Amino acid sequence: MKVLTREGITGMEESNHTTPGWIAVYGKIDGEMAGFVVMDHSSNFRYPQPVRVHPSMPYFVFTPVYKGSFILKPGFTYEAQYRIVTFDGEPDAETIEGWYKNFVGNK
Repeated sequence: MKVLTREGITGMEESNHTTPGWIAVYGKIDGEMAGFVVMDHSSNFRYPQPVRVHPSMPYFVFTPVYKGSFILKPGFTYEAQYRIVTFDGEPDAETIEGWYKNFVGNK
């Protein structure tokens, strides 16, 4: 698994706990490069949310609780928006940034 963040970080350990806005995860599937990008929406709680990128296992997650706990009270609804886009080949940061700005506005 390889990563690329909005800030240009490509290391899994280095990208852990950053607040990138978007993160692309990619690698070889059936001998061909492919991946997906997950974008954090600007309306989300604690935007931009930190990402947890495991240093040796193939997973990551946006995690607003890294910046501190919060309480979900009875009757409260927690909503968050993310966009997931798949791609073939290596990630193209300029293309992804265009998708991201379209999703969140020009932030």
